[in-house]
Amino acid sequence: MADALELWFEFASTYSYIAVEAAARLDVPLRYRPFLLGPIFAAQGWQDSPFNLYPVKGRYMFRDMERLCKDAGLPWRMPSQFPRNGLHAARVAIAHADASWLPQFCRATYRANFGHDRAVDQPTVIRELLAD
Repeated sequence: MADALELWFEFASTYSYIAVEAAARLDVPLRYRPFLLGPIFAAQGWQDSPFNLYPVKGRYMFRDMERLCKDAGLPWRMPSQFPRNGLHAARVAIAHADASWLPQFCRATYRANFGHDRAVDQPTVIRELLAD
């Protein structure tokens, strides 16, 4: 995968959902590099997502996601909990970085979270997505 685009992403990131789906539709090979935003936010003194800390920014982002998903024909359901912890999914992605099924797992995790409001922070949901 020498020509793959390196994608640093967070499973809790709304815009990463769009990026992963766009890459798949355009047949852009990705080298998945998960990371966690929580520690970065904490280093800034934030205990939550800036989309929650700054409500106007959050409302704009959720409206933007609704519009982008509609335009792309992607399922969108505002998560009942935002952000959800992506640690379990990130561990799977790191442990299986070269697995042929990793792109499908990443897309399924994003769709579960942002398309169907499933609790991807729960190991049982991650196991179901892996089994599928």
